[in-house]
Amino acid sequence: MLNYQFLAAVQLTLYAGGIVVLIIFSILLTSHISEKFEPIKPQKGIFSAIAAIAGAVLCIITILNYKFAANTAVAREVNMNVIGKDLMSYRYDGYILPFEVISILLLAAMIASIVIAKKIKK
Repeated sequence: MLNYQFLAAVQLTLYAGGIVVLIIFSILLTSHISEKFEPIKPQKGIFSAIAAIAGAVLCIITILNYKFAANTAVAREVNMNVIGKDLMSYRYDGYILPFEVISILLLAAMIASIVIAKKIKK
């Protein structure tokens, strides 16, 4: 896929670091150490386990059914214009869908960290 292994590693590191920073800041800025969490109801735990297992099965099936073919195309010229156009392209070899999926992941991480850190009113 265009031989952008370094770019992929940098992108994964950047987004993983972004998620960690969002979680830390939201917890530190919105909670107190002495707060107690209310226990999780068994229905929520069961539903969460079913959703996690379904997501894992979906990912595994998708990966196993994809036909990974060797690419014999020559490497393209590498410059910032080509990389930028490929990142924001919606063509076959574009990366706009993974870019948007990762932005939704960051939003979900921010919302989850705020929900975890919110105060329990008694």
